[in-house]
Amino acid sequence: MNIGQLSVQNRVPVNLLLLVMVIGGFIGFRMMPREVFPVVSIDRVAITTVFPGVSPEEIEQEITIPIEKALKGVKGIAHIESGSVEGISMIELELEEGREMRAVAQDVRSRIERIDDLPEEAEAPVVIEIEFEAPVVVIGVSGPLPEITLRKITDDLEDRIEQIDGVGSVILGGYRDQEVWLELDPDRMYALGIGIREIILALRGQNLDLAGGGLKGNKEELLVRTVGEFKSLSEVDHLIIRKHPGGRHIRLRDVGRARLTFKEEQAYDRINGERAITLNVTKQPDGDAIHIMEQITEAVAQLRTIAPKSVDISLTQDSALWIQSRLKTLYVNGAIGFTLVCITLFTFLNWRMALWASIGIPASFLGGFFVMPLFGQTVNMLSLFALILVLGLVVDDAIIVTENVYRHLSLGYSPIQAAIRGTNEVVLPVIATVTTTVAAFIPMLMMS
Repeated sequence: MNIGQLSVQNRVPVNLLLLVMVIGGFIGFRMMPREVFPVVSIDRVAITTVFPGVSPEEIEQEITIPIEKALKGVKGIAHIESGSVEGISMIELELEEGREMRAVAQDVRSRIERIDDLPEEAEAPVVIEIEFEAPVVVIGVSGPLPEITLRKITDDLEDRIEQIDGVGSVILGGYRDQEVWLELDPDRMYALGIGIREIILALRGQNLDLAGGGLKGNKEELLVRTVGEFKSLSEVDHLIIRKHPGGRHIRLRDVGRARLTFKEEQAYDRINGERAITLNVTKQPDGDAIHIMEQITEAVAQLRTIAPKSVDISLTQDSALWIQSRLKTLYVNGAIGFTLVCITLFTFLNWRMALWASIGIPASFLGGFFVMPLFGQTVNMLSLFALILVLGLVVDDAIIVTENVYRHLSLGYSPIQAAIRGTNEVVLPVIATVTTTVAAFIPMLMMS
């Protein structure tokens, strides 16, 4: 039994299959996340160790080489690359294909923790799993306002965005952390006989938050903790540096003052010449970029109503616009193809045949949307480009089959005989045409 005869003699199952494809395609399209590019596993792990003020040669001998030796027994590492510059050791691990990155990274952390000969002055090595994170949008907060005001607006906006379902992370740019500077008067220090080391020891001894063990009673146990961190600049100014029996203690305010400021800038963010703080918003793998962008736009609109009028909140690199543009291209091309096929077929062929040939175009795409979620695919720039690419192929095949069926109908065959004979005559050439196109893209399918 051939494909034409099988389809005609089993009309109910075939129509049910078409109905399942259409309904499943609508559901699959609604379920699939929409994003710019699909998530790609990079399979790399980075290890960074900071040791300020040390030459590259010492960094290599004291940090990079010991870590490399400790990692040689870790399973799943295909290649190790390292670099040592002044104050920083950088090691990048390339994993074997198919390895679980989180498992390898956890093994790497365990091996590094067992290294006992790293310099005590160096910061603890930081292990980072390098993942592909497609940005959804970049938000800029700028204006002729004090930096502390921009920080408060940014903090508020960050809290609102992080509550949106599907948001992966919010990376800040141009955002400087606050820190306390101690500005000391060398003449006053000399007159009172106070040295820098004495001030440092006083700070370490009085700015504490330490666990102090526990006190056991008959019926209860109390945890003891020393809490003495500074809460304000005035507390820092009143810090006792040297005690005197008569009560005339020397305090920090006697040799200088504390000032709240920001960390030194390493990079600058500007929008239209004004200082700016940027928020680079990324999404989770299953997040929908368009849905996330709608909620971000709403959050920004709400914040604008309460923020100072001079502040400017701008949205750039909006990935939702790109996705919607590709979707619009698909819809327009599909509509044009559907319309042209309908006009052509209804003009030259039987209207029933023209109708079913036209229905085949959206049914084919919905069948694709039905299968795509089963393989973990998403609606992205690449998948939409593929759908646009095959649109012409679907139209051509529908016309070829329909025209040949109509030819047999014109020769006097019954509709059933014309459908069977007309389909069977061209089914192999149509399959060959589709297979040729598929074969051209098989090398891409085989790529890692």
